[in-house]
Amino acid sequence: MDSVERLITNQDLLELFRQEKERQKAFPPATNLLPDEIFWRDHQVWLQEKGYMLRPRYHPDWIPSSPTYVRSKYWAVPEDATLPYSPHILDAKRISTGELVMLKKVSKTYHPEEADIHEFLTADPFDSYPENHCAPLYETLQSPNDEDITLLVLPLYRRFDDPPFETVGEIVEFFRQIFEGLRFMHQCHVAHW
Repeated sequence: MDSVERLITNQDLLELFRQEKERQKAFPPATNLLPDEIFWRDHQVWLQEKGYMLRPRYHPDWIPSSPTYVRSKYWAVPEDATLPYSPHILDAKRISTGELVMLKKVSKTYHPEEADIHEFLTADPFDSYPENHCAPLYETLQSPNDEDITLLVLPLYRRFDDPPFETVGEIVEFFRQIFEGLRFMHQCHVAHW
């Protein structure tokens, strides 16, 4: 059998099947909510009442668009199968404006001053300082189900490397702003939180 006729062998198929099985173990089926996502599902109705819409995945009566879907790098991911980037951060839409926002879940037990610090750094007069690169705080919400949990509503930003840097000047400017913002926070007597 020459190489043109032998495009793929049984061994190749078995290896691809094994690799896909490993990926399935690494990523849970998108039809199941992860334990950290239960919090968001349980707060969906309340957040909607507060003016924030979560993705359909977190609606209490959610039915997956594809019940047999398995996460894979080879196929497009359905919108309702998109998993959160972090267990304490979730994107949402502000219903009144359609603006995409980020909801950040903060435990008062572990981070008792985070909401206050964020409010301090983004309030008047600091909000007008050009060296202040802190994300503005739109609103603070107290979870109705858990006294320990506060939700910070912030603008939804892209990752720092999306789109990727194309020039050395872009990288230099990125780090200049990082250090400028860090210096500003330190001048306000705030360390890294």
